[in-house]
Amino acid sequence: MDVKKTTTSTGFKLSVMTLAIMNVTAVVSLRGLPAEAVYGLSSAFYYLFAAIVFLIPTAMVAAELAAMFSTKQGGVFRWVGEAYGARTGFLAIWLQWIESTIWYPTVLTFGAVSIAFIGMNDAHDATLASNKVFTLCMVLAIYWIATFIALKGLGWVGKISKWGGMIGTIIPAGLLILLGIIYISTGGHNHMDMSQGFFPDLSKFDNLVLASSIFLFYAGMEMMGIHVMDVKNPSRNYPKAIIIGSLVTVCIFVLGTFSLGFIIPAKDISLTQSLLVGFDNYFHYLHMSWAGPIIAIALMFGVLAGVLTWVAGPSKGIFAVGKAGYLPPFFQKTNKNGVQLSQASAEVSALEDQYTQLQEQQTRLRIDYESAFNLTEIEDYAIHELGMQKPRSDQLYYISSDATDTAVVLDQNAAEPLSLADRLGDFFSSILEYFR
Repeated sequence: MDVKKTTTSTGFKLSVMTLAIMNVTAVVSLRGLPAEAVYGLSSAFYYLFAAIVFLIPTAMVAAELAAMFSTKQGGVFRWVGEAYGARTGFLAIWLQWIESTIWYPTVLTFGAVSIAFIGMNDAHDATLASNKVFTLCMVLAIYWIATFIALKGLGWVGKISKWGGMIGTIIPAGLLILLGIIYISTGGHNHMDMSQGFFPDLSKFDNLVLASSIFLFYAGMEMMGIHVMDVKNPSRNYPKAIIIGSLVTVCIFVLGTFSLGFIIPAKDISLTQSLLVGFDNYFHYLHMSWAGPIIAIALMFGVLAGVLTWVAGPSKGIFAVGKAGYLPPFFQKTNKNGVQLSQASAEVSALEDQYTQLQEQQTRLRIDYESAFNLTEIEDYAIHELGMQKPRSDQLYYISSDATDTAVVLDQNAAEPLSLADRLGDFFSSILEYFR
C-alpha cells in the first residue's frame, strides 16, 4: 500500500492490563445479558460456539497483524490496506466507524436507565427510566462527556477506560456472578429454564437469530489495533492483552447470563431494565437494598468507559486515513493533546509556507515596479531627451462656464436638396477614398 508514513504516536504508553481492560470494555456490555438469559442453559452453547469460531480467531488475527505492523499506525486501515489496497482499507475502517454510530443509541439508553435507577424508590425509578425526555437528555449528556474526555488525549482515555471498565463492567459482572452463586448455594429458587439442554434446536429460526446476535456481542476486539503504537513492546504485549481480554469476555458473558437467569423469570425479562432489576432482586434477597443505587452508578461509569473507548478508537483510525493522504486536510488536524481536529496538518502548514513566500515575492515585485516607474526619472527624461517643458503660468488659459448653455437649431428646409448626380458623385468619391 503506497501511502504516506503514518507512524506518529503519542508519548503516553498503555500497559498490558490497561489495554486488556480497554478490550473488555469495548466488547462487553452487560446490557445484553437479559436478552440471552431467556434461552436458559443453551445460551452457554451460543457463547462458546461464537467464541470458538469468531472471537478467538478474530483476536488471534488481530494480535498477529498488530505484531506484524507494530511500527505503523492505522489499525484495520493499515492491515486491510497492505493486502488489498488503500481503498479497501479505507472501506474497512469506515465500516468499523459506522457500526459504532449505530451501536451508540442502545448502549447510551442503558446508561440513561442506570442513572434512573440511582434512586431508592424502585417504582419511581422504573417510571423515570421509561421517560423519553429523560432518556434523551441523559443519552446526549453521556455522549458529549465522552467526546470531551477523548479530546484530552490518550492519557485520559486510557485511565478513564481502565478505571471505568473496572468499576462499571468487570466488578459489577464479577459481583453479579458471585451473587448468583450465593443465591443458588443458599437455596434460592432457580428461575432459569434448564429443560432446553445445552445444545439448542437449530432448526428453529429464532435460535438462528440468537446465534447471529451472539456474534455481534463479540464484535470490537480488533478495534484496539488502532492503539498498537501506544503500547509498550507491542509485538509482545498486544497479543497478551488480546488473549486476556478474550478470556475475561467469555467468562463474563456465560456466567453473567446464568446469574441473571437465576433470579428473573424469562417472562419478566426486559431488555433495558432487567440487569438493574436483577441486581435489586439479589440485594433484596440478601437484605442489602441500599447497594442498588451504588451498582447503578457503577454501571453508568461502565457505559461512559465503553462509549469513550469507541469514540477514541475508530475516529483515530479515520485520522490515520487522513494522515495517509486519502481524506481532505480537515480530517488531518489535531489539537495540542494529539487528538484529531484542532491543529493544522502538515499539508496545511506547507500551504501556509507557500502563501508566505508568495507574499514576500509580491512585496519584492512591488518595489521593483515602483523603481521602474520613478516619476522623477520620467520627468528628467521628458525634459532633457524629448525637449518637453512644463507649461508656464502665462500659457494657461481658463474658459469661463458661467454663461447659460444655448443650442442653435438649423433650419433643414433652408438647404437645397442634392440632385441624383451629386449623390452618385459623393457615393463613388467615398469608395475611391476608402481604397486609397
